[in-house]
Amino acid sequence: MTALKAIIQGGVPHLVLNARKHTGESQIIAGAGAFGAVTIATNMAGRGVDIKLGGEVAEEVIAAANRVLRKVGHADPFDMTLEERRQVLLKADPAQFGIYEAEVKLFLQYFDDMERVKELGGLHVIGSERHEARRIDNQLRGRAARQGDPGSSRFYLSLQDDLMRMFGGDQVGGLMERLKVDDSLPLEVRLVSNIIEGSQTRVEGANFDVRKHLLEYDDVLNKQRSQIYNQRDRIFVKEDLSEDVADMLQSEVEKRVDMGLADEEGPWKLLAWLEQVQPPFESVDGVYPSYGYKLILKELQGDADSLKRLTLNVVSRAIDTEGEHNLRAIESLVKKTRESFGNTDERA
Repeated sequence: MTALKAIIQGGVPHLVLNARKHTGESQIIAGAGAFGAVTIATNMAGRGVDIKLGGEVAEEVIAAANRVLRKVGHADPFDMTLEERRQVLLKADPAQFGIYEAEVKLFLQYFDDMERVKELGGLHVIGSERHEARRIDNQLRGRAARQGDPGSSRFYLSLQDDLMRMFGGDQVGGLMERLKVDDSLPLEVRLVSNIIEGSQTRVEGANFDVRKHLLEYDDVLNKQRSQIYNQRDRIFVKEDLSEDVADMLQSEVEKRVDMGLADEEGPWKLLAWLEQVQPPFESVDGVYPSYGYKLILKELQGDADSLKRLTLNVVSRAIDTEGEHNLRAIESLVKKTRESFGNTDERA
């Protein structure tokens, strides 16, 4: 116990891998399998670098070993495996190492460290929590015992963690109370593992439903984007767009006409829209009237003697129509007011 306390107080040399050290993460991960190496990482899964037992051999050390191999009679050492190069260097005379003696010793030391790591059980992965997705946990487990190398892994989970608190934490807590288990004692029961895996399964199902709905929403936007891009490509490629413009205008006018005629206020909104689309403007032939003015001029066609009578007729009809429109508007307002007061009385 005294020795363990002295080790803890003395500190454990380690490397920390997080997002801030993205430039040197490959070197940190590559050295995680060295003898006595301790690496603390936010996540070791999916980093793209393999962890080799014994650590990674520096390129400078390999280059120096290759020079010595060529010196002892191997013309192309790159075709040899690392183990074959090691056997040749072990049989070679140390006097032939020359200025590369230190690098050769480091190269041979790498294999000794690899064997020592294997004898101690290989890489050991310690997880401080269980992830919501089992895939991440399996990736972390897969960091150990890769390609037949020895290794082990162990995960620790607290009853206060989110995964246990939301799913199954009460069951495990009740189990510990019934069994009268000390809180400081690790609980290793298959039932607890099943509860954790069931919690992960439910979370994965919920996340899958979320992604599925997002994909459905994205499909709607994708259809809109595809339609817009198709129209854009057609505009870029087609030389004459007059037919397309005419079809668009016809479709818009038909829709506006149907909506205007179906409106309870009659075609007044349609006439107002036509006035906005084509207001009166001056041309070489004089003033070009709008659609509303054209209707008025059509009603006033006749000889000079009947012009006064036609004008009075148009004005009279306009006044009557405006009066009917105002009466309908007042009736509609009164009806809405009564309905609003009626709803207020019911709520009261």
